[in-house]
Amino acid sequence: ELLTLTIWDWVNVYMYIEGNCSAGWYCTNTSTTPRQIPCPVGNYCPEGSQPIQCPAGSFSNQEYNQQESDCGNCTAGYYCNATGLTAESGLCAPGYYCPGGQSSITPSGLDCWAGHYCEEGSASPVFCPNGTYQPNGGQSACLQCDPGFYCNIALGRVKHFILITLLSKNYSIIQTQWTPF
Repeated sequence: ELLTLTIWDWVNVYMYIEGNCSAGWYCTNTSTTPRQIPCPVGNYCPEGSQPIQCPAGSFSNQEYNQQESDCGNCTAGYYCNATGLTAESGLCAPGYYCPGGQSSITPSGLDCWAGHYCEEGSASPVFCPNGTYQPNGGQSACLQCDPGFYCNIALGRVKHFILITLLSKNYSIIQTQWTPF
């Protein structure tokens, strides 16, 4: 049986041979197919392009990425300090917090706040628990309050108070108050 091709068949064949490489793929100059080589991990490949590395602050562990948005933001608590990464570079430094998309182990402007602590790999600052405080920013732990004192989580001991309880002759409480000294 004889194969008959129309002009449109020839146009489609020509476009197939001469067209751009498909998004998510890249081609060498000897390619005869638009899907020659899968776009490698850590990269994205728009239509007709060679692989482009995912930017710092992101990574990709999958092939076939087509656009920059296919590179995922660096995971919260981690940093991604180079281009073309296939995994996070490491945990955020103690005293800092790393919301998603960070490119530095000590991101500028993201040091821990007073009244909070940030351990290694913190995604956000954590309030100092009861009985502790932290007067300084950029810290990875809280300080213990002195026994018998109330502490403001950011300032420490605010004032010393004594509890005054007035008792009647039969030892019933007449009045209780906190008084600074």
